[in-house]
Amino acid sequence: MFFVEQPDLMKLFLYELEQGFDGAEKQFEVAYMGLLKRFIKYMEEAQKKNFIRDTKDIRTVTVYLLGPLTSLVRSRNSAAKYLGVTLEDQTFRDALIGDLVSGIIRSSK
Repeated sequence: MFFVEQPDLMKLFLYELEQGFDGAEKQFEVAYMGLLKRFIKYMEEAQKKNFIRDTKDIRTVTVYLLGPLTSLVRSRNSAAKYLGVTLEDQTFRDALIGDLVSGIIRSSK
């Protein structure tokens, strides 16, 4: 996971992307936009097959799943200092992803 392998580079990239730097936006288009579109399509298919809960806008699920990861990259130092958590910590990362996924899985009830 690139977030874990290059956290400082990802933090800088996300900052530049948010600031609207042309180079960052071009790089996002090249490196991430295709992946993001495939992820959204995958979530749409999972919803159609009733694997995940219904939502009016699948982008909410995308934000729900990806938002905490990007937030932890951006706030890496303060999250480590005040919460004692980092994405580099495999146990924490597995728990976070497990909790996020369980929040979108369709209940069997």
